[in-house]
Amino acid sequence: LVYLSPYSPDFNPIEESFSTLKAHIRRHGIEFRGFVRQGVSHEIEAWLYHAYDLAVSRRKVQGWFR
Repeated sequence: LVYLSPYSPDFNPIEESFSTLKAHIRRHGIEFRGFVRQGVSHEIEAWLYHAYDLAVSRRKVQGWFR
């Protein structure tokens, strides 16, 4: 068990995950922005889950913990 500093985003793996997801949204976000403008919440949620599955792989997650 490795304890990390609670206020250090550099050592927090979830920050890498958020960064990867945001980059994916920036690259592929035309459809997402359309859902946001229309206010279709179930489509927004489904798109985000799908984007996360595409952007965050097991290999990337393992690399963030090394």
